[in-house]
Amino acid sequence: MERADLRVYRYRDRQIGRSRWRRIDATALPPPRCEERVSMQRFAAARPVRGEVHVVDLTLDFDAHADWLDVEHARRDALALLAHLDRLYGLPPEAVGIAYTGGAGFHLALPAPLLGGWASPEATAAAKALATAWRAALRLVTLDAPTGVDPEDAVDRAAWRDALIALLGATPSPLADDAALDLWLARSGRSFFTRRRLIRRLNAPRRDGRWKIPLTPDELAGGMERIRALADAGPRAAAGPRPVVCPALADAYATALAAAEAAAAAAAAARPLPPPRPPRHPPELGGAAAGDGEAALRAAIGGDLPVCAARLARRPPPPGGSNPEIMALASMLRELGVAEADAAAALRRWAGAWRAESVASVTRAVYAHGYAFGYPFMQALGAAAPSDCAACPFRAQFTRCWGTRRNRT
Repeated sequence: MERADLRVYRYRDRQIGRSRWRRIDATALPPPRCEERVSMQRFAAARPVRGEVHVVDLTLDFDAHADWLDVEHARRDALALLAHLDRLYGLPPEAVGIAYTGGAGFHLALPAPLLGGWASPEATAAAKALATAWRAALRLVTLDAPTGVDPEDAVDRAAWRDALIALLGATPSPLADDAALDLWLARSGRSFFTRRRLIRRLNAPRRDGRWKIPLTPDELAGGMERIRALADAGPRAAAGPRPVVCPALADAYATALAAAEAAAAAAAAARPLPPPRPPRHPPELGGAAAGDGEAALRAAIGGDLPVCAARLARRPPPPGGSNPEIMALASMLRELGVAEADAAAALRRWAGAWRAESVASVTRAVYAHGYAFGYPFMQALGAAAPSDCAACPFRAQFTRCWGTRRNRT
């Protein structure tokens, strides 16, 4: 973890379709014209990489996610958490970004400066830990975060049942038995805090005609009739949360971040190393042993090789495509009068049996089209330098060798 220059962390991921997103410079975003979503994570890099360092503007989503909930329940939970943050950290509600989604929920946003401006690959994991702790402390039914319940803790299960009764007046029928309640407690909120959590932008229009709008604490406390009227009226000026320093909240986040980084390091240390990857091609199908390729080419021409060709033949074939090497050596054999079949056989011995098809097709093209051999091609493969050519006995035999065409000495 490190203190971040938050001006550098200006990139977010922007949704461009179902399960599709693109990294964008958030400082240059135009006003939203549709139900546009961007990540609550902010990045310093314009291109995403796995496990990258990031900061979060922690966005807490209160959502009437089930038939037995409505938006009033989400509003009450949001107010309860605002009061809890004020009591626990001395964080005034005016410092929190409050928004009505225009549908069945509310967002509370804690900007990165409130969290201390920490950047880390585990920044989202630390935010998840805080949200989980707050949800567990207040038994917030509508907060989209893990409940933090131990499946073996019957007392905790009972406390959540009491919280449901307090919020709804009775246990909802889908959660009436312990097995159904346990399943809800285990699954609730698991998917919210991910590496790329996309949040609808403020003043984004919805398909039903309402808008996601910013609210003041007083407007949130004022009731749903007034809130819905504001959302029907259209976009509002988003003054943003009041900038404040909250050392207690920043310390809590730093503690959660240190724990998340330690857990990630321990998990990485305990993770078994992956088994070695098998070679792309079995050893018995690989290229010739050291010296065998050179010997095969010498046998084909019945004598010594040009120094550049000998140097190339002593190398193992490259692990990827080797067509340029095959083409250069086949061109040499053609110009020295070796038959196509004999050239292909010698090159197969150098390149390996698994490259037989490439050897055959490249050699066929070289002999059909009369490809030339010479310094420019070997130099491009790193097998020749001008000094190699000065005393080469083959230079007069190859039309493209150093000095042959321009009569250089």
